[in-house]
Amino acid sequence: FIGTSTAGTPTYGTNGQAGKYTKVGNKVTAWAFIHVTALGGAAGNINITGLPFAIDNTGFGASGISVGHADGTLGNSVRAYHNTTFLELRNNNSVVTAATGQIYVSISYTN
Repeated sequence: FIGTSTAGTPTYGTNGQAGKYTKVGNKVTAWAFIHVTALGGAAGNINITGLPFAIDNTGFGASGISVGHADGTLGNSVRAYHNTTFLELRNNNSVVTAATGQIYVSISYTN
């Protein structure tokens, strides 16, 4: 969880952050839970970093992205970019630039 213009040092709640993935052939499915209680100076677009493998660069690399959250402040969708290992949090057509709360994310993609 990182800001793009200023990385910062976010504070995580008692449940912190957790993630796991499976990979079969070139298909990766990843799940994450993040509980952010303070941004710690993070600014800019808010991204979830650390996908285990880069998303395919063919134009059809990511699908099946879902987001769940307790209060909506961390966005209602996620954008995945080709040949990267991060996800960008979004509210409708705008990027999320500052928020705290809990978020659950799952994504399936090829690499």
